[in-house]
Amino acid sequence: MKRLVPLFLFTSLFGALEIQVPAEAGVLIDADSGRVLWEKEAHVPRYPASITKVLTGLMVLEAKGDALEEEVVVARDAVLAISTEEKRKKNYKTPSHWLETNATHVGLKADERLSVETLFYGLMISSGNDAANALACHIAGDVPTFVEWMNLRAKQIGCRKTHFTNPHGLHHPAHQTTPYDMALMARLAMQHPIFRKVVGSASYTAEASNLSEPRTLYQKNRLLKKGPYHYPFATGVKIGFTSHSKGTLVAAAENGERSLIVVVMGCDPFVKIYESARILFQKAFEEKKEKYSLLAAGPQRFEIDVEGRALKTSTLTPIVGEFYPSQLPRIHYLVEYLPLQLPIAQGQEVGKVFVVDGEQDKELAWAPLYAAEAIVPKRSYRLFLFGGGALLLGLFLVGAVRRSR
Repeated sequence: MKRLVPLFLFTSLFGALEIQVPAEAGVLIDADSGRVLWEKEAHVPRYPASITKVLTGLMVLEAKGDALEEEVVVARDAVLAISTEEKRKKNYKTPSHWLETNATHVGLKADERLSVETLFYGLMISSGNDAANALACHIAGDVPTFVEWMNLRAKQIGCRKTHFTNPHGLHHPAHQTTPYDMALMARLAMQHPIFRKVVGSASYTAEASNLSEPRTLYQKNRLLKKGPYHYPFATGVKIGFTSHSKGTLVAAAENGERSLIVVVMGCDPFVKIYESARILFQKAFEEKKEKYSLLAAGPQRFEIDVEGRALKTSTLTPIVGEFYPSQLPRIHYLVEYLPLQLPIAQGQEVGKVFVVDGEQDKELAWAPLYAAEAIVPKRSYRLFLFGGGALLLGLFLVGAVRRSR
């Protein structure tokens, strides 16, 4: 029999890192567990700019798998463009996916034929807004349908405050997300080997198409490039900027022991995205694991009724775990009892107690559980008294008969 004992050991000790960064908002999570290690307005909706493409890229791979050699014919609607000022004048009533003439692109032309791979690199390392539209049309038939799928997929991932109106991140008043939602998207995307490879690449040279010469695409994320903002543990992911969003960044880093994802939004000047990410990564990587008592040895509070008697329990050895201070688990105890019947001797093994990470639903450790004291059946005790009394009465009567003789 199993019994869940909902005790939260580290509720009072659980705490995120205390870090000051220039970003207006952001979040730092452990990529393996998804646990939040630091946050600042992490659930407040903001304009994401081109970090939108993290979800676009994920959906491309989920739709096409490893078939990146598939040919794409660039739709005319994918490369339609107007000026930023014209969008503003029309109060953003024009289609949200229409490109802006002064925004980032890879120079696609209508009816150009390229591979999914070339467009995917153009999307993720060169931040091509035209590549985003071309892939959206190829996968869903048109951009608006793809955007509907994006919002559905975001909800499936657990993003509660995300609403996208286009696949590239050009400004629209209704196109918003949060640092935490972006971290959820990035965590899932970085589990895909092709995604990891592409976002960590320095450059990519595409073959000539029917309408263009060979083109070389270059990484825009300066955490991955030589220079003052280079970070040696960085592995990706995506930068963004519009005048409304300011600087935005989704970044991933690994140091051999820990895998982290940072999202920062609202950075002004733009280079503060790199400063903020480096501060957050470094603070987390400097943490050392410490030992924490998960369950002390001795009497325990776990009790169970056995044939009308309360069975008290104890353990012989403590359970200790090692954790980063910013990543202490919220613990549950799960007790699994053996089939029990009275009598039970003191020190008899009666089951096991499991220490479970309540958020991850993951077993951390376990220990044998013993009876803290002996228990005998109540009815046995009554029968013993009754039988003993009858024996004494019999002996008394026999003695009386002998004396009367």
